[in-house]
Order: sequence, then C-alpha cells, then structure tokens
Amino acid sequence: MAVVAAGSRVLLRTPQGAHSLRTLQDVAVDPESDLGWFLPVVADVEALALGPGTAELPTPDGVLQVQVALEGQGGRLGLRPVAPPTRALLQRRGDVRSAVSVPIRGAILPDGPLATRPAPLSGVRARPADLQGVTIDASAGGVAATVAGRLIDATVADGAGGDRPLGPGTRLYVEFDLPDGRDPVAAVAVVVLQRGPLLRARFHDITPADRERLVRLVFARHRDELRERRQAMDDARRLRRD
Repeated sequence: MAVVAAGSRVLLRTPQGAHSLRTLQDVAVDPESDLGWFLPVVADVEALALGPGTAELPTPDGVLQVQVALEGQGGRLGLRPVAPPTRALLQRRGDVRSAVSVPIRGAILPDGPLATRPAPLSGVRARPADLQGVTIDASAGGVAATVAGRLIDATVADGAGGDRPLGPGTRLYVEFDLPDGRDPVAAVAVVVLQRGPLLRARFHDITPADRERLVRLVFARHRDELRERRQAMDDARRLRRD
C-alpha cells in the first residue's frame, strides 16, 4: 500500500504536454488491488479536455507511474486510474544512496497545504535559514546531513515566538548547492530523524528536473565509490601475491 500525501506535486503527462497538479488529500493507492481510488487535485475545469495520460505519483517509497484520466467526481476534480500501474515503483534509482557532501540549508514550514512556493533561502530576496550544514549522503528519495544554526536542544524557532521540535513529520523547505554551478536544488522534505546535529529527511515534494540533477550526482559518486573499492581490492591482492 502506497500513500500519496496531501499537497504533493503530481506530474501528468498527456499528448498535449506535461502538467503539474497538486493533491488535496491523502489517498492510499495499492498497486496490487483493483482500480478503486480517486485522487482529488487542484486543476482548472479546462484541464478536463486533456484526456488520459500518465501520472507520476510521489510516495514515501518512490514514484508510482499510473495511467489516469482527469475527471469530475462529487463536485471535485481528480485523477482516476484507467489501468494498473505499469511498474510498482518507477523511481527504483532512489534506492541508491551514496556519500554526497554539498552545502544544505533549510527552514521550517507551517502545517497544512502550501498555498504558495516557499520563499528562497538564497539569492537577492532570500529569507534567513533556520538551519544549515553539509550533507552526509543522499538519494533521489531523501538526504542525511550534519546541520547547525538556530537549533536549540532539538528545537527550531517556529516564526510565531516559540520553538518547535524537529521531530518525525516536521516539514522543511531545503536547498542544496550542487557542483554543477546551476541554481540550488529545492525541495520540501519531511524529517525522519534529528539527533543533535544529525538530520535525516525524506523528500515530500521535489521537481522531476531537480530530482534528476540529484540522481546524476548520486550515481557519479556511486561509480566513484565502486571504482575506489575495486582499486582497494586489486591493491590488496597484489600485496598478497608479493
């Protein structure tokens, strides 16, 4: 059973092009069951003319690829599956995690759906970051980092005159500076664990383009790790022969 969370970004690809939609509520999607779910989304009525397409549904375990139609139901617009998922988890590359060391900064987000894009943490109109540090490792699905900043005994200022624990489920807006020299990768992340300076979080909302940039870096680091491991094994074998 996979859950698509409220506020998630869904990419719908149709013959008319790609369209980004927002989900309105949590919906459980079982790849092994019959076609019985309906995923309410924010969309214009004109979008009903798009016809069937392929939706990429973000879940905690990866991205589910499903053939869907956008239709009205009970006064709401939403996605209804028209065929079983072609693959249970499209983004299996997200299982690959490698050591990645890049600058990261983040800010706590309020509860509830996001009405607008979070304000950036870098650039001309940047707002202050609640935490910043360096990543330890990363994958297409999440990140681990060593962080510091406005952390006070595992709490962070919540913007309303108080502190909030960075416990599991806390949402953060995070930015990464990748070595490709382009704009930062931005994502909404959900805290899995914070213990002192150690922070682990999974991505809740990240654009396909930014996810692909991160995946390329992760795989480059993974290839480097494999090469170094093979070299160490070859050196050890040569030492034994000598």
